[in-house]
Amino acid sequence: MDKLEKNFGKAFYLEDKYLGNTVENLKESDEKFLGKIIYFCTKYILSEDQFKKSFEEEFNERANVNVPNLETKVLSKEELYRKLYDMLDKNSALKIYIMNYDVKPYMEKYFFGDYSSDFIKYAFDFDRKTRNYKIGYIDEIKSSGIEKLNLMGGFGAKDIIYVRNSMEFYNYCMENGYLIHGVDEKLLPEIN
Repeated sequence: MDKLEKNFGKAFYLEDKYLGNTVENLKESDEKFLGKIIYFCTKYILSEDQFKKSFEEEFNERANVNVPNLETKVLSKEELYRKLYDMLDKNSALKIYIMNYDVKPYMEKYFFGDYSSDFIKYAFDFDRKTRNYKIGYIDEIKSSGIEKLNLMGGFGAKDIIYVRNSMEFYNYCMENGYLIHGVDEKLLPEIN
């Protein structure tokens, strides 16, 4: 938007040939105004070169990996990928704590991203060589980034510490006639 405002002037998008008067457009029709916004973004913003780069191109550019002779110390591509992998792994960590479950848990991990990306290949190979769980990838040609999903199975709701700790309070509320909104009564026998 800064580049467009520099070329066309401040608040140029409020001219009739772009978005026009917001209040008047909203009075006329929400759908029509939304259509104008989508058209404007598609034609003037998302058509810029920086939105056509793959995630990896932008990532490498921001990290200065592709710059040959820099005075300052930068990470090598391998070091950079390892740091990104560690961040991805940390952010996809399991968010529940389980204890005393009597079935063997299993884990699966999936990457979401463009498999032609060097980073996805690096992360997939790293996990495959160093881990003993099922691993897969969902090939998505997109430039917005890469995601990792960790799944764990082989346990029931009663095995989750949060549920165990909350059951005492829940039972107290139910015994004393409190109503808890949003609880599906079909699930109650399973949790108890």
